[in-house]
Amino acid sequence: MPPRSDRLARLVGTRRHVLIVALVIAVLTISFTLAGIIGHVRAGTALTMGFVSERILWLVLGLGVAVVLFALSTLAQCAQSLQSCVAELERISSETRAAAGNTSERGSDVQSDTVHEQQEVLARLRAACDEMLVILHDVRDNSLLSEEQRREKAVRVEQQELAEAAARIERLTDDGDFARANQLLDECTQRYPGRPALTTMAEKIEQRREQREHADVREFNRRVDDFINISAWERARGVAEELRRRHPDSPAVVQLESRIDREYQLYEDAQCRQMYAEIQRYVSRRRWSEALAAAETFIERFPQRGETEALQLQLPTLSNNAEVTARQEMDTEITELAKRGQYAEAEALADSLIRRWPDSPQAEVLRSQLSRLHELATNPNAPPPRVRPSNVT
Repeated sequence: MPPRSDRLARLVGTRRHVLIVALVIAVLTISFTLAGIIGHVRAGTALTMGFVSERILWLVLGLGVAVVLFALSTLAQCAQSLQSCVAELERISSETRAAAGNTSERGSDVQSDTVHEQQEVLARLRAACDEMLVILHDVRDNSLLSEEQRREKAVRVEQQELAEAAARIERLTDDGDFARANQLLDECTQRYPGRPALTTMAEKIEQRREQREHADVREFNRRVDDFINISAWERARGVAEELRRRHPDSPAVVQLESRIDREYQLYEDAQCRQMYAEIQRYVSRRRWSEALAAAETFIERFPQRGETEALQLQLPTLSNNAEVTARQEMDTEITELAKRGQYAEAEALADSLIRRWPDSPQAEVLRSQLSRLHELATNPNAPPPRVRPSNVT
């Protein structure tokens, strides 16, 4: 068998020769036909129907032969492209084998990356070659068919492609992938506009979308109810956002988001009333520390509420009362510790009060008694105390 390059060169040469012959036949046919008609007219002979029919027949035959030769040259060109594609495929296959052999010595990671890239190139080339073969077969088959047969084939191809598209749309809508289903429908509409099958596909997509939307809305509303019942507001909003991604144009999404906002507002109102009532109970029971902590929490959580402004005005009073109460409680505890003979603990607590509130009345009294508490805590032979820390406001 001769080398591929020689076969390819002969193929290119044959194509050129066939094309030249086709052009020569076409030119000669037209020239002889025109020359015959012109000579007949110059001879003064009338043009008869038989003469004209004969010339037209020769013209059609000549041009038909030229068209057939031109089609053969086109097939030769496709064959030339196919030969080039096969040669490129073999070249890359050889390079792949060589690269695989070389990279095996460099490590498995580099080899894997190189082989993967070259496999992708080979896959693209094979796809291109397969597509070219299909086109070549279609050109060959269509050149052998009559006009009526070509129309029948086009109808069969259209019916097959529309049937395959309908099956794919069926699968996509079953999976809920309505975006890809609509994209496939648009592609079919561009190729075969106005076909009744496209209307059926569009109706199927819309019907399936409505069914899926209704089912999703019911399910997502149930999930949102569950999260609302446990006050998981962020998770409820996440469910609504997922429904929006699935059905961005559905009015049910807006209704669900509005319901979540409404339920959240009701929950916040109830929390606000409950926390504010709790602050008032602390104040009425003179539990100033708890009232101060609750008020600060309320202000941080509900900064825009009307009650917040009133609590901000009360904060200095609450803070002062809480401080006084804390000092009195510590002073009382120091006295009790001293009465029980726990002088070390009393000394430590007195020192803490002095450092925390150095300008308070309790600190002033305890400073004068701190040395005595220290003596009692460190000297077992010290005389018993006669002066106790007093409860000063």
